[in-house]
Amino acid sequence: KGAAAKSGGTPAQKRAAAARGKATVKEDRTLKAVSRVVSAIYDARSHVPHRDAKMTRLVKEGFGGRASAVMLLCVRSGEEDYDETNAMFTFMQHVRAIRNRPRENSFNLSSAILAAQQGIGKLEIQLGMPNASSMDPNEIELDMHSPLELVELRDLLLELRELRARAR
Repeated sequence: KGAAAKSGGTPAQKRAAAARGKATVKEDRTLKAVSRVVSAIYDARSHVPHRDAKMTRLVKEGFGGRASAVMLLCVRSGEEDYDETNAMFTFMQHVRAIRNRPRENSFNLSSAILAAQQGIGKLEIQLGMPNASSMDPNEIELDMHSPLELVELRDLLLELRELRARAR
């Protein structure tokens, strides 16, 4: 006698199983994309495929960029998991070989103030408002019909005020 296999379960159970399958496929694609990025950096290839997945775009600076990165490896000790664990150790050796150049983000306050002042100067000319740089940004009244340049002027005046407050 033969046993017949039946695909059982309610429609909701079948949909849940299909959703789990799709999630697993998506996770596999993401892990493969991360693996391709690590391999490209490890092999010193000219092109690193950071755009292959959202995850690789998010961790771009952590893999060979300006940021520090920490990666955690979870392994199983069972004999049936040997191949997967060995592959993970090989992957982590490649990750460990990546050298980042972490450095502090810098912000040059005086150049930011100068850029805001120059932007205001250009807008003064465009708008025909020679004394706009001395205006209080809160006194600029905007409505739906205000020109974009006036909105930009107000924003730059606010930015300049904040930058000067930081400089004190």
